[in-house]
Amino acid sequence: MTDEVERLVDAVIAGRKYRSVSRDLVAHVVQTLAGRPGRPEEKVKLARSKIHQVAFAYLEPAPSYDRWLRRIRSAASAGDRAALIEACRDAMRGHASTRERLPFLREFYATTIPDWSGIRTVVDIGCGLNPLSLALLDVPPHLEYVAYDVLGDLIDFLNAVFPLLGVNGHAELRDVVLAPERVRRPADLVLLLKTLPCLDQLEPGAGDRLLDAIEAQRLLVSFPLHALGGGRKGFGRTYEMRFLEYVERRGLAARRFIFPNELAFLVVRDS
Repeated sequence: MTDEVERLVDAVIAGRKYRSVSRDLVAHVVQTLAGRPGRPEEKVKLARSKIHQVAFAYLEPAPSYDRWLRRIRSAASAGDRAALIEACRDAMRGHASTRERLPFLREFYATTIPDWSGIRTVVDIGCGLNPLSLALLDVPPHLEYVAYDVLGDLIDFLNAVFPLLGVNGHAELRDVVLAPERVRRPADLVLLLKTLPCLDQLEPGAGDRLLDAIEAQRLLVSFPLHALGGGRKGFGRTYEMRFLEYVERRGLAARRFIFPNELAFLVVRDS
């Protein structure tokens, strides 16, 4: 990295909100701004705005990781399954994406993935708090769950939670925009839930490059049907057209599922 990039990266992550963001992602964003005309503080503000679109678009301003973990740990220690599920539901309300899915969470997975028997490895890209859904689902005990995101404190939280849920899982800090090939690992199921729009806002074409890098028998992709502010204005239709164009270009096929505020597609590749 150049001296300017290093200085801008340090300035961006000096803000409390951005301290946990993957330094690779910050550097990637900053490199697109370095060398352009403008004051450093203007570039820092623009970089933070772009990072917000990827890392914080769905996350509440101050996630209560410590409180959530204490409650989940307490329920797990007591062997209280109902309390464990409610503790995970409470945490998932702290993320707009999972909060919107909660009312139909079981239906979402029962409809899109009705049979988990052949699924041994799941990779959840841009996972947010979605891995907590495992507490509410009946998945095979042998399941390996790998979660990727760009927030270090979220990654730490998930790695502390997985054992409490009895899940063979681990979370990793990954910038899939900078290096989509780093997610190239065989998987039975890859989840991309409301992730692609965030990537394409950061860098046009990033979503397609990530899709090309994925190796999975099943790929479950979803899109929001409305903006976070509540407006619709063709959100779902726009995403559907773009994704189906991608699927057609690659000679694939996708099953379509519609939920109250989410549009999903399941792509199944030949074995």
